[in-house]
Amino acid sequence: MALPGQGLVASVTEQSPEEIGDLYLDVSEAYLEVGKHIQALPLLTSLVISEKYNLAVVWLRHAECLKALGHMDAAADSYSRVVEKAPQHLEARLSLATLLQQLGRPKEALKALEPMYDSETLAQDSAAAQKELKLLLHRSTLLKTQGQTEGYLDSMISMLSMLLKVRTHTVTRHAVD
Repeated sequence: MALPGQGLVASVTEQSPEEIGDLYLDVSEAYLEVGKHIQALPLLTSLVISEKYNLAVVWLRHAECLKALGHMDAAADSYSRVVEKAPQHLEARLSLATLLQQLGRPKEALKALEPMYDSETLAQDSAAAQKELKLLLHRSTLLKTQGQTEGYLDSMISMLSMLLKVRTHTVTRHAVD
């Protein structure tokens, strides 16, 4: 059975993704919205191998599509590309770590949860600090499930330290106001 608009999609794919990549992305996202992952995958693959659309957001859609299709190893590779291109993308890091743990690659899973920000950024940017805390929470949970008690305790201490700094900074700031 032919899908509505299938002829239009076929004519789109005859064009170079370098020239009409936005349309490729729009069509693939429409497919993803209705659960047609198998139809979205070739479009997304064309985009990630292109020069112009080899972007973190496209790799993220590619990873999500692969994951939905059950291609976990390939999805992990795509999530790795997202993290490589956008190191502060928290959700990509968490998804990557979860997949790697499920694939039996615990060391790589922990590596995906390494700190994203330096201490100076964390001291000045509360949004970054919140993201880092969420990352540390996932890292500590992963360390605990892996039986790495010392690493788990180190992560918990880091989290408590960050929480105290954020709280102290907030209290000091309000006292000045």
